[in-house]
Amino acid sequence: MTPRNCEFSADIENKPKTYYSHKNIHLRELRALHTMKIEATSKFRQFLDEEIYRTVVRWNQEHQKHPYHFDFHGLTRKSAEWYILDVLDMMKKNNITEARIETGRGRHSWDNRPKIKPHLMEMLNKRSRCSVEPEDHNDGVLRLKIC
Repeated sequence: MTPRNCEFSADIENKPKTYYSHKNIHLRELRALHTMKIEATSKFRQFLDEEIYRTVVRWNQEHQKHPYHFDFHGLTRKSAEWYILDVLDMMKKNNITEARIETGRGRHSWDNRPKIKPHLMEMLNKRSRCSVEPEDHNDGVLRLKIC
């Protein structure tokens, strides 16, 4: 089996209105989970982190923009770590050499600075055989390559 590369167009797909209405529902659900975390006990916070993770994974399974494009919006740093390890494992198992990780630009963070993107870049750049860099046309998306 030879390695496959996924190529992604710089053009944004025209998504039907139903996609955006589903995306808004998804984001509201994530905001509600994050709001509950604020006053939760540590044990319940752990459960909510796991629920946020499951919600984002489910979203990507049902609404993936392109093959090997993963939307990390709404994840915590910890759940982003869990998910990127799953993505790397899936890439290895399926002989995939490139994926896109949509982290966003931090516009929804309390200080308008990205939290997930720099965390994942640091984490992934420490791994051998792995490179990650922001896309030229959208710095809220990381291009992950496995050598």
